[in-house]
Amino acid sequence: MERLEKLEHASSTPELLHDACMVVDQLDDNVRTKLIQQFVKQQIEFYRNWFRKGTKESKLDEIGKRYNWAKKKLKEYAEQYSSIFPEYWCVPQELIIEFCLATREDISEILKTSSFEATVLYKAILSTIKFERHMHERFHVETVSRIGYY
Repeated sequence: MERLEKLEHASSTPELLHDACMVVDQLDDNVRTKLIQQFVKQQIEFYRNWFRKGTKESKLDEIGKRYNWAKKKLKEYAEQYSSIFPEYWCVPQELIIEFCLATREDISEILKTSSFEATVLYKAILSTIKFERHMHERFHVETVSRIGYY
């Protein structure tokens, strides 16, 4: 990630960063994979820090804030990074996958160590279903149409 940060500081032009991604694309697939993983890891570290255990935001009744963070991060990605990373790298999808894995881990821990009123659990489940539907609509159609099934 240091290399990506240095590259971002060296030039503020998205075109140059996009061109750098095209160079990475010509290298071994592992290089591209590592770059994507580093970028996603950095974003998820921000998430983990914001929703770390013991904070108000980490509570189950605040789960909507987690999903809002993910939606905001996707919007931020579209505004700041979509012109840099090639679309076929599927960076937003990778970001959401890692977000979901981290969130699942956090929620599992919360459910193991705390008790809740039924209404809190019910609202959390509804919020989760709504988020899952939103992500399915966003990425399923996008991914399937890219592959060519529709």
